[in-house]
Amino acid sequence: MNNSALGKHLIIDFFDCNLISICIEKADLESITEIILKELNLKNITVLSTSNHFFSENAISISFHLAESHLNIHTWPENNYVSFDFFCCSLMPDLEYIMDEISNFCDISFFKSKHKNRKFLERGIA
Repeated sequence: MNNSALGKHLIIDFFDCNLISICIEKADLESITEIILKELNLKNITVLSTSNHFFSENAISISFHLAESHLNIHTWPENNYVSFDFFCCSLMPDLEYIMDEISNFCDISFFKSKHKNRKFLERGIA
């Protein structure tokens, strides 16, 4: 039985976002992906690969495959909603703070939410 966390999981629902102009074309999606990638690298999060998809309704999905696990972002512009899912199995010091910094960076830079529902879980504890 495990009594210490194997990873940390930050899940945020961003509501009342201003997504009208976040992603108007595929080039915007590539730019957003690159900006977030740079932010992850600044925080010493190891990005192995990325994938993204631009939907015709200006919705986007971005996945960062990390040595530490994953970061997934999905938008629903028609509902002014963003799903943010960040799991890290690294137990580096200040990990929760770093994960919050990245989510806040994304919100300020792209989502511009009016409120959010944040859940932070320590995973793998029996």
